[in-house]
Amino acid sequence: MKIIRPWAGLALLLSGILPVISDAQNVVLTDNGSTVTLSNGVVSAIINKNSGKCSDMRLAGGNNLLANGGQFYFDANGSVNNGSSVYVNFTGNLYQVATNTPSLVDVAITDTNLTGFRAELHYIMRAGDSGIYVYINWHHGIGDPQAMLEQSRTVLRCDPNIFVRAYSSANKIGQMIPPILLKTNPAIMDATIQLPAASSYTNATGLTQDGYPVYTKYDWCDYMEKHSVEGLTGDTVGLWMLFGSVEYFNGGPTKANLLLHGTDTTPLLLWDFHAQHFGGSKIYKAADESWDKIVGPCFIYINTGANADELWQDAQAKAASEQAAWPYDWMTATNYPVARGAVAGQLHVPGESCSNALLVLAPAGDYWQWQSEGYQFWTRAAADGTFQISKIRPGIYSLLAHVPGIVGEFSISNVVVTADSTNNLGFLDWNPPRREQRLWRIGTPDLSAHEFRWGDQMRQFGLWWRYLAEQGTNDLVYHVGTSAATNWYYAQSVVAMDDGSYFSPNWMVEFVVTNLPPSPAVLTIDMAGSIGGTLLTSVNGSSLSNITLTNDASIYRSATQSGIFRHAELNFDPALLRLGTNVISFTISKPSPWTGTKPVSPGRGVMYDCVQLECGSVLTSAVPQFEETHVTAKNLSFAGSGGFPDATYLVITATNLNLPFENWTAIATNHFDGSGNFVSTTSAVTSAQQFFRILIP
Repeated sequence: MKIIRPWAGLALLLSGILPVISDAQNVVLTDNGSTVTLSNGVVSAIINKNSGKCSDMRLAGGNNLLANGGQFYFDANGSVNNGSSVYVNFTGNLYQVATNTPSLVDVAITDTNLTGFRAELHYIMRAGDSGIYVYINWHHGIGDPQAMLEQSRTVLRCDPNIFVRAYSSANKIGQMIPPILLKTNPAIMDATIQLPAASSYTNATGLTQDGYPVYTKYDWCDYMEKHSVEGLTGDTVGLWMLFGSVEYFNGGPTKANLLLHGTDTTPLLLWDFHAQHFGGSKIYKAADESWDKIVGPCFIYINTGANADELWQDAQAKAASEQAAWPYDWMTATNYPVARGAVAGQLHVPGESCSNALLVLAPAGDYWQWQSEGYQFWTRAAADGTFQISKIRPGIYSLLAHVPGIVGEFSISNVVVTADSTNNLGFLDWNPPRREQRLWRIGTPDLSAHEFRWGDQMRQFGLWWRYLAEQGTNDLVYHVGTSAATNWYYAQSVVAMDDGSYFSPNWMVEFVVTNLPPSPAVLTIDMAGSIGGTLLTSVNGSSLSNITLTNDASIYRSATQSGIFRHAELNFDPALLRLGTNVISFTISKPSPWTGTKPVSPGRGVMYDCVQLECGSVLTSAVPQFEETHVTAKNLSFAGSGGFPDATYLVITATNLNLPFENWTAIATNHFDGSGNFVSTTSAVTSAQQFFRILIP
């Protein structure tokens, strides 16, 4: 069957020919009593007016893609009046036809008390579309009780006899595990199954300590920053969730979410828009407190093709067209603004590149990774630090920026976004906190552990065992100056041993000091994620302040790069250092001994983003000064101090001292050392009178 796709009509429109939708593609709403059928000649869907569940979705003339246990449904976890959190199925007590025209039908089913909130579930079918749109409108206000929303989602369970291949993103494609393997093999953790050494499941997996392959739904997670499509396919048909935007997901661009996985009955797709996994936050509302949030629309798309790869390519193209069409001009919900604004600017850090900086526009208040109530928007900066965030809902936001290679976060508040205009913030000059000396740094501050040992691997169960496999029960020693990032593991984990104890390795950074540095000394620990316990640190045996680790579940749920970011600084007297070799150690407290079945997941742990040691006062500015010059027949060498530690500088030259800086010629690009000193040699002496400057770009 040939699928008629709306972007083909767009091509005709652009060429000056108005596309015509035939009567056979008009949307028809049929009321069957307890259910309604939406059909447009391309697809059809049967929806229960009470539960909101869709039990039948098919191409015209085709089989039900939700047969054999499949269905689409909406659920939530939460509580009312400080009660215990419970799982609740959506149960509609109000059915309405919001719109019924030949070009678009919108039916709404409302649960007026879904864990204390009012939730409207909308199904929208448009003429000619090969699929159906879904959105949820959350409300809380006058007359509503004190309520807590822990998480909410929609689930699309699909026919296991049809859908055998899965696509959670371009980073994760492969076989969908047969339900029989999940039904007949042992669960060793939540949604985590130990498979036989050999089975029909051929995807690469993580391993138990004993080397058995492990299937877990958490392997199919991905980060929201670039997410737009997830789906399942058979040989010639695909079923997809496409996202024109993910602005309404909680946790922002670095949040990992469950997208799809197998079960012992059906494969499924997840629209996990408010998730607790990986550190998501709950929503709390007092009695009568006003709040609303619209989630979606998400497009459930059906396509056909000659093979699975063709289906995947088409789904990606359709996802791109949904993103281009966002915000949808056919949406009529009052809290879904079609008119949007933009924010632009140029981020600049003296001596540092702002290329690929992550810019996040978030509501004021809690740290942006913890937010669940509102909407977030983001982008990456260009090589010169310029950026533009588009399609923003009108409102007042804070702008946050994380720059790869720079510790700290840039922020400005009260960024106003108005419809149909761009708020150009101009040149944003940021001087992050840098001290007089940087003695060393391990890793790159970028909210991720990807550069460390195993951090570049796909999501998989059991990577925490690799330390024991490679290091045994030995401590880890990182030698500053000779060790590389790959000598530092992606996670420092506390794991169970056969004798009932837990093993917590001591990680040490060994470095040489030739001159005692200025006060204070500051040990910065940027954590990409953690799973509880206490991080204990010491300098040459003297203990520093303890760091309590939160649990975002990142490590034991297959993350290799990040969970919830956290920044910590431990100040100490440089007198704890000594001339010669020094050691700073990192250890995680152990849980109580285990009994019964040996735990397969780490008891505690931390993923590092970067660790660094700095000393001295915070530099508010840098003024490089020449202190030494040497001239030979061919070269000019000079040295000096006063720069930002490890920052970039340019050597510029001119024959006229009064020439504007922009007209001087750059002849070299170098880096200051860890104390802001510089040494440079040039052969670019071309005149009897020539001037040189050090410029921090």
